[in-house]
Amino acid sequence: MSNLSAKYPPGKKFRVVREGAYLSGWTAGSSPGSFHGWRKDLHAGEVVETLGYGRDMGSDPGYGIHFKADAAFVEFKPSQGSAFDFEPADGYLEPIEEEGGK
Repeated sequence: MSNLSAKYPPGKKFRVVREGAYLSGWTAGSSPGSFHGWRKDLHAGEVVETLGYGRDMGSDPGYGIHFKADAAFVEFKPSQGSAFDFEPADGYLEPIEEEGGK
């Protein structure tokens, strides 16, 4: 698993601070086993929550940081890193500190 897990633990919230970002994932299609692309444009001030390092798809370990949304395998775009170890691009998110400094 990636060292990104510590930077983006499950449940961590981030504020979008720059326009041009979006969430991208998949939703179930009308036929069994079919899927459709899903997208939600984000605007400065919106809050997103991580699910942590990506869930796997079968026998692989996952690919990068995924986010909570009404879709599956949701990624933040734009991203940086490799195809198998990605995270949100710098300058788009800032962490929201919880009460008590967490």
